[in-house]
Formats: sequence, C-alpha cells, structure tokens
Amino acid sequence: ACPLQPTCGHGSGSAGPLSIMWAGPDQWLAFAERTGDRDLERELKAQLGSMVAIVDQTDARVFVRVSGPRARDVLAKGVPIDLHASVFKTDDVAITSASHIGVIIRQVDEEPTYDIAMFRSFADSFMRWLVEATAEFTHGV
Repeated sequence: ACPLQPTCGHGSGSAGPLSIMWAGPDQWLAFAERTGDRDLERELKAQLGSMVAIVDQTDARVFVRVSGPRARDVLAKGVPIDLHASVFKTDDVAITSASHIGVIIRQVDEEPTYDIAMFRSFADSFMRWLVEATAEFTHGV
C-alpha cells in the first residue's frame, strides 16, 4: 500500500540520460539534460509510436535538484509528506506542494537526492523559499 495516497504515483525510472516520472493518472514527465540539438519529443515519438500523445513542456516546467545529508530536513520545512527513508524511497514520486507551490517530487537516490518539478512561473518563489529553508544548515558557509 502506498503511504502517500491519494497523491502517490507509480514511481520513476531512468534509461541512460533519459528519466521518466509519474505526473498524475496516465501522465508521465520525460526529461533529460539539454545537449546540442537533441529533440526529446522526436526521440520519444520514435520509441513509443502512436501509443501515446507527447507534448513538449520545455518552456512550461523547471526542475530543481536538492541533495545532501540534510535534504530531508530542508524539504520537511515546506513539503507536507513524509520523506523519511523508511517511507519515501529511491524512485518514489509524489504530487504535493512545497511552501504552497504545486510540485512533483521524485527521490533519485539514497543520498538523498530529489528532483522537484514545478511550473516555471513559480521557480523564483520556490528558490526564495529554498534559500530560507537551508539557512540554518548553511550558516557560516
């Protein structure tokens, strides 16, 4: 049973430089580092054919990566789900909020590292919150 119901997803995965994460019922976000003239939409259409509808969200979303031994403590200040290692694990995904900003959060590894996706228009507010949330752990750095 998923401890994050009803927002718990079906997880995520990676294949080389391409990652996929659950983004809601029957929806997945595919993302990869921007390199040269890579066309991820064309790549996915070639692999998946007409089984799916693919929509380019490049200009709509931004991803922020948060990692390190205090990542859970920082995120706990604004994310209302249980990120404890026994509950939220590598490749788990949840649709939730971070300081009242709608996000999709994925745990990448056990360090822990998190990828957090949000609409681009909220990126500045999210980063301001994140800087504030890290203040107690970065004092004097």
